[in-house]
Amino acid sequence: MTADSGNTSVLVPQPLSDELEQLVQEAVSIDVKELLAEDGLPELDERTGRPKVLKAYVVHADPKMTVVPNFLSDEEIKHLLELSEDYWVQSMVGTGVYKTNDESKDLQNKPSPNRTSYSCMLRSSQTDLVRDVEFRLAQLAGIQVDYLERLNMVRYEPGQLFNRHHDGRFRPKTVFVYLNDLPENAGGETFFPNLGIKFVPRKGCAVMWSNVLGPGVDDERTIHQGLPPRTGIKFGVNCFFNDKPIKQMEAARISQEEDGLRARAARLGCKTFDPEQLFRDDVRELLPGQIRAFSLNQEPKLSVIPGFLNEDEASALAAMTQPAESRPVIDESCFARIEQKMALVAGLPQVNMEPLKGAQDEVLIEEFFKKGDILKAADCYYHTIVYCRDLTQNPQYYPDLKHTQEQRQSSKDLCESVFTNLALCQLKYAATFGTTASEERTKVLKEGAKSASEALKLNPKNAKALFRRAAATASLAQGNSNNEEAQQLCLEARADFLQVIEVDPQNREARVELKAVQELVKALKREEAEGEKKGWLRAEAAPWLQVNGATKCVVHMRCSTVAAEGSHSAPVTLSFILGDPDMHEGFHVAVKSMTVGEVASFTFSPSRFRATGSLVKLLPSTKEAQAKPSVWEITFLKYVTWEDLDCKGQRLRKIHSEGYGPFPEHLAEIFVHWKVVGPDNSLLHSSRYTLSMGADSGMSQVEDEDKPAPSYVLGEGAWEPISTLCRSLRQGGAGELWMRCLPAMPVQESLGNGMDASAQLSMMLNKAKEGASQDSLEHCVVRVELEKVVPPLAGPSDARWEGPSSVVQERFRAAQLLEKGDENAALARLRRVAAWCPQLSASEGASVSRDLGEARSGIGWILACRAAPILDSGSVTSDLIALAKKDLAEAEAHCKWLEVNHPDLAGTRLLRSKILLALDDDFAGAHEQLLEAQRSAPDNKTVQLSARHLESRRT
Repeated sequence: MTADSGNTSVLVPQPLSDELEQLVQEAVSIDVKELLAEDGLPELDERTGRPKVLKAYVVHADPKMTVVPNFLSDEEIKHLLELSEDYWVQSMVGTGVYKTNDESKDLQNKPSPNRTSYSCMLRSSQTDLVRDVEFRLAQLAGIQVDYLERLNMVRYEPGQLFNRHHDGRFRPKTVFVYLNDLPENAGGETFFPNLGIKFVPRKGCAVMWSNVLGPGVDDERTIHQGLPPRTGIKFGVNCFFNDKPIKQMEAARISQEEDGLRARAARLGCKTFDPEQLFRDDVRELLPGQIRAFSLNQEPKLSVIPGFLNEDEASALAAMTQPAESRPVIDESCFARIEQKMALVAGLPQVNMEPLKGAQDEVLIEEFFKKGDILKAADCYYHTIVYCRDLTQNPQYYPDLKHTQEQRQSSKDLCESVFTNLALCQLKYAATFGTTASEERTKVLKEGAKSASEALKLNPKNAKALFRRAAATASLAQGNSNNEEAQQLCLEARADFLQVIEVDPQNREARVELKAVQELVKALKREEAEGEKKGWLRAEAAPWLQVNGATKCVVHMRCSTVAAEGSHSAPVTLSFILGDPDMHEGFHVAVKSMTVGEVASFTFSPSRFRATGSLVKLLPSTKEAQAKPSVWEITFLKYVTWEDLDCKGQRLRKIHSEGYGPFPEHLAEIFVHWKVVGPDNSLLHSSRYTLSMGADSGMSQVEDEDKPAPSYVLGEGAWEPISTLCRSLRQGGAGELWMRCLPAMPVQESLGNGMDASAQLSMMLNKAKEGASQDSLEHCVVRVELEKVVPPLAGPSDARWEGPSSVVQERFRAAQLLEKGDENAALARLRRVAAWCPQLSASEGASVSRDLGEARSGIGWILACRAAPILDSGSVTSDLIALAKKDLAEAEAHCKWLEVNHPDLAGTRLLRSKILLALDDDFAGAHEQLLEAQRSAPDNKTVQLSARHLESRRT
């Protein structure tokens, strides 16, 4: 550690930017204090000061975010802070470009205004207590402690921060532990802007997350920032798990005593150590059952343990080297004791060891392997499995053996090893068939995957079994002619290879195989998307041509006319639905006979050119082709299958990436970029459009990739294609919607809240360019990128709830929608108001009593207006009449409640008049109610319109 040579400067807390402040306010606050309030305080261990049982809470599923209260005890926190005292230095930030797999070469630590806190790096295993904390962190993360970097203590004084950052793709996991509490509402939270969550600092609480989607692939969803404390000093500790065994690689500082030993060893040159002499020279007394280890070298670490095996254990292992027929009787319980001691001194779980018991039995199999006799080796493994399984599951059949439960467990462990090796035999045998698909090869590979799966049932973290199952599955994918099945097999192999790398980050072979699987997936997807196989219009593709089919095929082609002298017209690129009557029959016939990428010439008779409409107007020389035979050169670019939403060829959907998190709810605020592309791939409009002034003072439209996405409320005024697509996407998702006839481009008020003046001018330019014709909006594609989803306010239980003012705002929004004529959207808002008010306290409920009355009168009015014309009509179905009566019954219930609780409201009288007209055409009664409504609200437009409407009906 390095002492801080300068004076600590105190920052004056600065307010957050408006945008960041809004994001932080909207974020879901996760406070471990609230979690513990629900479950109760844990029972503490008097010796350690920590809970007897550590409880982890998964607070976010994807990516997985875990919170562990009381991870560190008060004593441990005090110790860590004492180690850091007087050693704080300015925090650094790693900057650079990833070029190699070594972040120490690619990144340089430098001071940065983006990180203004202080840090202190502890030494690995600096004290016994630090070592305990490190091993506990490794257990929590499920990663060996060798991959844990040195603990990085941090201190944030008021105003100090760490702006948005990612912990690095070389760090698979991060655990951050808060070391003190801050005053309430003092800031200092850890904020994840892409997830919309923030963690409140609570003493001893640990927060864990993953930084990667896979090896070396950043998960940008876990970008986060340390918000500045407004008051108080925040202490914490960063615990980073590296993708390399950093403890073995780092040049750790060592004590003066260790320096002296190393210098002495260097002077002496090579030295012979006698374990027995080391043991005799050590005068410390050993307790029964203890062993003593002597460290001979620190880097790499080399230790010697005199007397590790007792005489019986050494004899038992030696006997295993003898032939089975002359082997003496062995007490097999000693193998379990040896394995336990080995795991103890290695500091690794015992399940990671290959069992010792099968050592001699495998000598014979090793000989078969060396000779290349794979079938005999596999046969040995089969017999071993049969025996070990029977011995484990049916010990009553072997009374003479008198095996203990511990020995039967050893037999079970041996099963895991044998299944793993049997999978290797099956893989080697399958390799003798080459890569050509055959029934026998497929059968053997499936057996290999099954054998590895049996081993994984016994130990899910068996890296060898995971690798072998992945290899078998990947080989099955390579020989599978069914694209969909091959892709599914690749996904399974990819998942296993990723697990191998997680268990064994240094497994280079797994990384190579993973890359090969990923390349195969890309090739399969290209084959699927672009139809690279010949015979693309196969028998199973027939549903594409069905008018009412759920799948449609969109063909992309480039065409030009060929004149008699051989000259070509300017080529035109078009996309159209295969079989669509809006495209000339000649082009359908042509592409059906072609393969993707093929260029061919066709002569069409005029009878093949009978289509009309906007699509064929984009073709060259259409009129001439309708009058006499014409020659065309066609390039079949690609074909793409789409989902037909209505099975009528009117709306097709293609989801490229579904995204993550929940689907947006009705009334959710969505931040989305969108563009409209014509059938000739021309860009008609983009939400990223901005105006650019050229040198000649002319205006042009360009796309600005950094432009913020406009926002919309789902279900309220958002353009129909955008709403349709966004309901099928999650945050971060992308998709396309093809429409035969696109609705009119949105007007200014529905362009979205983020649509600036430049974009509005761009829209105006497009409208002027399009003119009055609707042709340019036919056969178009709307492309959508859903950047962010903000769920709608859920009510008083929502962290964003602002009390009665939230009720008032909701009702006011409903009134605006009702005034615009959007009754369905208004009804949804009013129902929310009616549901929220009963959940408020008595005092809050009283303050919004009138708002509740207005909401219920609005609900009743919309329902009665919806029901009245249906009940008045004489040509509607019984189902519609039943729905109208249901609406009117609900309106009546609201009206009765209003007459009891709010008889003075104009809405009460207005609703009663509407119900009287709908039920009985009681003009007199309705007129009387309207007069009362006019007296209480003479300026109410709805009352005035209703009065005029009633008068016109009476006359």
